[in-house]
Amino acid sequence: MATVRRLTTDLIKEAIASVKSDDKTSAARKQIWLSDNDGGRGVGRLMLRVTPSGSHFYFRYTAGGTKKIVAIGRYSERLCEGCCTLTEARSKFAAYSRLYQAPATHDVRQHVRAEFRATRAAETQVSVSSDDGGSSESTPPAGSLVALCNAYASDLKARGRISWKEVAAMFNRHVAPTQYANRPANAIKKEDIRAILRPLKKHPPTQKHLRASLHAAYELAVHADDDLQAEDSFAEFGVELNPVSATKAVRVPNEKRRKRVLSRLELGHLWNHLLPNDVDAPVGLSVRFMRLDLLLGGQRGEQLVSVTVDRVDLERDTILIYDMKGRDDARDHLLPLIPPAKAEVKWLIDYGLERDSRYLFPGKKPDTRLLVGAPQLFLKRLSARMKVSVQPSHLESAIGS
Repeated sequence: MATVRRLTTDLIKEAIASVKSDDKTSAARKQIWLSDNDGGRGVGRLMLRVTPSGSHFYFRYTAGGTKKIVAIGRYSERLCEGCCTLTEARSKFAAYSRLYQAPATHDVRQHVRAEFRATRAAETQVSVSSDDGGSSESTPPAGSLVALCNAYASDLKARGRISWKEVAAMFNRHVAPTQYANRPANAIKKEDIRAILRPLKKHPPTQKHLRASLHAAYELAVHADDDLQAEDSFAEFGVELNPVSATKAVRVPNEKRRKRVLSRLELGHLWNHLLPNDVDAPVGLSVRFMRLDLLLGGQRGEQLVSVTVDRVDLERDTILIYDMKGRDDARDHLLPLIPPAKAEVKWLIDYGLERDSRYLFPGKKPDTRLLVGAPQLFLKRLSARMKVSVQPSHLESAIGS
């Protein structure tokens, strides 16, 4: 018979005091796992992870020979919004335990995620239906330039291109607010395209990207009848000529900037700025992203933030990254995890599990990932503080001699 050891408020207080102790030599300094063991077998286990930043309840179970956990909530001795007392955690544990013991829902985490996605899909459908039946102020005019932009972003998404969100955001920021947005796409002239691009003359990379995206959108519309993979909606724009083709291609200063590599001195300077002065100080997600990116040899940011926890193999010390750039089908990149990279990944997995996220870099909302713009903005500010020009593309290059 299994040993019975139930959690008590006193035990939890003792663990919290231990992890917050000033004794740096304590083996339990970082975290303590407590188990609420009632002696039952095959029912899962209620666990409490105690750390200096807070304590969280989890439902732990085994499925397919693998131990898994589902987040229950943050511990609080008293009732409060968004928290769980020990009594509430035991109640939620009982609900998860019943799911675990049922064959159809034995993998509790998979079942919970499926329910969440189904609920979110239903809410989205209701929202779309409500929008269709309400005011059309937010709906772009049929056949307009902004409608063409939206159609192109939707086409990218349908083809599985991970850049579709970035393109959609760029159109929304630089095209939608202009006086040309609601004009018929087939009436847009090269002068109009120039007027849209001109405000970005101080930002050549963005200007070049916007021009390329507008050109691609118009190309789909022009060749809609010939492109068997294009959406039928592109033919409805009635576009015969691509006005973007008549504009001059944007030249970016130092076009060969991707050939620039960080010298060993610059790389060391950057790495030192990514290490906290105080070993116990909290480290932000963007900092951890930069550190892991460098430890993996420099990967594209969009691909790294898209990595899910199931692509990490801690037994074989590998991480799988999908390369979607310029492709309809992903290409696998299996990368080794050296010890420092493995330590970063372990922390990220725990961090993701606390938020019940499938992503290695969780976003603020459920089932979302970190926006790649966050670490890029951090790098921009860090570069200014270092007084050394460091671009995201530099992290994808080899180290200079």
